[in-house]
Amino acid sequence: MKAMLKFVFISLFFATMLPAQEMRFQSAGPGEVFMIPEVSALLRASDNTVKVEMAMPEHSRPEAYKNIDIKTGDIVLFLNSKRIKALSDFTSLYDSLKTDEMVEIGLKRDDMRFIASFKKADPASLPQRRIMTMSSDGGGSFTTSEVRPGGQRVTMEPNEIEREMDDLQPVLELGAVFGGKGAIVKVARKLPLPAEGLKEDAIQEGDVIKKLNGKEITSLQHFIDQFGKIKVGDAVELISERDGKSLTHSFAKPASRGRMMIRRDEN
Repeated sequence: MKAMLKFVFISLFFATMLPAQEMRFQSAGPGEVFMIPEVSALLRASDNTVKVEMAMPEHSRPEAYKNIDIKTGDIVLFLNSKRIKALSDFTSLYDSLKTDEMVEIGLKRDDMRFIASFKKADPASLPQRRIMTMSSDGGGSFTTSEVRPGGQRVTMEPNEIEREMDDLQPVLELGAVFGGKGAIVKVARKLPLPAEGLKEDAIQEGDVIKKLNGKEITSLQHFIDQFGKIKVGDAVELISERDGKSLTHSFAKPASRGRMMIRRDEN
């Protein structure tokens, strides 16, 4: 059985920051992804259905789309009365709609079926989103297999730390993925997102997290929960161990620049 890591990272940018064609990095491995920009919902094909892989919280959406009822796990049944059997069905229909045309998405959530309706927005009026999904296909460490307009395919092989961990959690504010095995919490992978307020070498793969703001860390979830309770701008003292040496890092907690999900499948 081979562990397969799947990462989905979404960060929000305003349209003036970068050209739109530089924003989207789409999926590697089986299945494509598609972002419905108005409602910040990521769709993915799975088991012959199209599902909402991730729906961003309402506060990250433009004001006109905050109350649209789309949630992670919803199954997409149809778009504007046309049955959706594959993600390509949805993308081609959505792309054919003009600005201000109605978008009516039939959804299934548990035993409930309903329609989420909204007007298609002018893409230039929406925040730009960078979508990067990475998965292991069993080859290489980190390679780019294909680049094309509007998308980039990326493959990534799990490293030794990630393979030995029971659980993995990203902390975008710290620019790293953390792994947990019992009471041991380690930096499993550094992300291509430098942590604000920290020196580049402050967090390295293999570092063992010992304390956070004076509290001994007892598990990965304990670390995630305690870090989440710290408000943006408040003081953070992180004590780690590297090669038997204790390291102390003090900084102000930065704001999160996105959201990331990790799945580890067995193949």
